Amino acid sequence: MTMLRICKNCQSPFRPHYKVPNQKYCSSDTCQKARRNDWQRQKRHNDDDYKKNQDEAQKNWSSKNSDYWGKYRDEHPEYVERNKRLQKKRYVKAAKARIHDEANNHKIAKMDYLIQKSLIKPGYYILYPADPDNIAKMDPLLVKIEIIAVA
Repeated sequence: MTMLRICKNCQSPFRPHYKVPNQKYCSSDTCQKARRNDWQRQKRHNDDDYKKNQDEAQKNWSSKNSDYWGKYRDEHPEYVERNKRLQKKRYVKAAKARIHDEANNHKIAKMDYLIQKSLIKPGYYILYPADPDNIAKMDPLLVKIEIIAVA
């Protein structure tokens, strides 16, 4: 009897199929769709030819179906209303940010900015050499970074 595994998508326990030893997703439709999407995302990231073909097919489809979105909006008024509501929220948020920026525009520079807000969070980091000529020796270093405030 095989051990239970946890689905990568829904986090539910499942028994893998005996012919699929590295199975990471359960058999539900939503999880299988997530598995296919993950595969395609990885394929597009790792395979330039695949990405190029996908982009070209998308461009061809878009040019042949240029009226698709207009028809979709005509047939789905709830989509249009939801989009308008969300766009209004985005406009309000952008306007508030713009007003905030204009209100704080008189502050030229903060002398103690780096003390108030550090650009680097303290902790452990893996450091790789940045020397492109010496690619044979690329051993990473584990370093601990701490912020030292100067009074």
